[in-house]
Formats: sequence, C-alpha cells, structure tokens
Amino acid sequence: MGWSGEHRDFAVETFFKNNESVIATQRAFRRHFRLGRRAPVPDRKTILLWVSNMRATGSTLKRKPPGRPRSVRTPENVQTVRASIEQSPRRSSRKHAAALRISDRSVRRMLHQELGMHPYKMILAQELSERDWKTRRTFPGHLISLRGDIGWPNRSPDLTPCDFFFSLGIPKS
Repeated sequence: MGWSGEHRDFAVETFFKNNESVIATQRAFRRHFRLGRRAPVPDRKTILLWVSNMRATGSTLKRKPPGRPRSVRTPENVQTVRASIEQSPRRSSRKHAAALRISDRSVRRMLHQELGMHPYKMILAQELSERDWKTRRTFPGHLISLRGDIGWPNRSPDLTPCDFFFSLGIPKS
C-alpha cells in the first residue's frame, strides 16, 4: 500500500515515543487514523525502514537508488519516442529505435512502462461467405482425416471419437 508522508511521519514519531516498539506503533497508528480491525497498517519491516531512513537522511522518504543514473529513459527521450510514434504509428518499434538512435529494448521499455502502450500486430481475418456457413452447419456429422471426410456414426456405443482419431478413420478392432 502507498503510505503518505503524514503516515510515515506519525509512525516514526510514535516509534520513538513508545521506546522503539513496533507493536505499540502499529496500535497507535490504527487508533490515530481510525482504521478498522482488518485494515492494513505498516508492517514491522516498513516501520523499521522508515526509521532507518530518518536516522540516515533526516527524511522518511526513499533514498536515492544507488547505481548509474538513467541515461536513456529521460523525460526528453520519452517525449521524443511519443512524438515519433504519433507521427508514424504503423512503423515498428525497431525502426523507431534505429531512427532515434536509441536501443530497441529501451524504446520498447519506454513504450510499455512510461507511455502505457502494448505491442500487438494487426491481423486481417477472412470474412465467412454464405457457403462457409452451410459447411460449418453440416460439419458436426463428419470427421476430417487424412483419407478425406468420414461420416460420423450416430450414437454408436462401440465407436468413440478416440477410436476414429487414433486410427485415422479405421475403427479399432
């Protein structure tokens, strides 16, 4: 659950007031914010994380993630990709990446995560003609096999669909 700054501040302040007791902090949190019995409260790990952040940085907010800063997925590049997609939406993401001189994976990641677009490919389906509808209505009475259409017996107790399927139309004996 996303906790607001007010929730975080209250939990850290209460943690120090209650002699660093997580359980007492959770109970006070529930009372202060008038939460029901089954309503979620910050768990032990979350409260201790907020406290360690407060001690280290003076803030309960997340620390800046360690590691290399983003170099490709910047807001400017995201807007460039958005403009490129809007300009020619039928072009593939690979061709957009080549034109923008950004890696293909980075472009797909920006499309999916920042812009909320999902990959798909348009497939044209054939429309059924009147003859196809008639064929589809008579189909249940036949079995299609390598030897051509075979008439399907009506309610034969000794022949099952598996008998026909495995033997390619020749009933098992």
